[in-house]
Amino acid sequence: MGHTIDNRSGAEIAASHPLLEWYGRMFPWGVEVAESTPGSGDWDILLSTLLSARFAIGIEADGQPVLGMLQSDVPHLLSVEWTSSALLRKFRGRGWLALSCADAGTDLGARPFRLRLFIPMAGDLVDRFADFPAKALRIRAMKLSKGGRLVVANGAPRADIVFSLKGFDA
Repeated sequence: MGHTIDNRSGAEIAASHPLLEWYGRMFPWGVEVAESTPGSGDWDILLSTLLSARFAIGIEADGQPVLGMLQSDVPHLLSVEWTSSALLRKFRGRGWLALSCADAGTDLGARPFRLRLFIPMAGDLVDRFADFPAKALRIRAMKLSKGGRLVVANGAPRADIVFSLKGFDA
């Protein structure tokens, strides 16, 4: 008992990949994991509102939407190759930013499966993107300022991911 099908404990599996290790550390603050469609083997990770404070979404001076994430989270969250992103207006009754990986199995050393990470967003913030034409989401590292606010860390963007809007139709 307490072991998975391949005889490793949950702790051993978590230690085997940076994203799984991050998930294990975040779990006490509210993470829901569910199979995307029963029997599909594809997985969704839904973060709580509390965990969404580790992220910030905005628009850079060049008009590109940007997702900021804490510097300490970057190596974990970008250990998976996110292949697309979407701002969802009405999923489970609220707004979300979703990052999708078409084949997380390869990244996690397992059989192929799709993985999605859902970050809750305030509805009024999501609505501001209704007519936004961007096709890519830029990822940047952020740090906490001395005043406790998230600010962009120095350095180049960490990634650009295909971006779309979903649920913005009438």
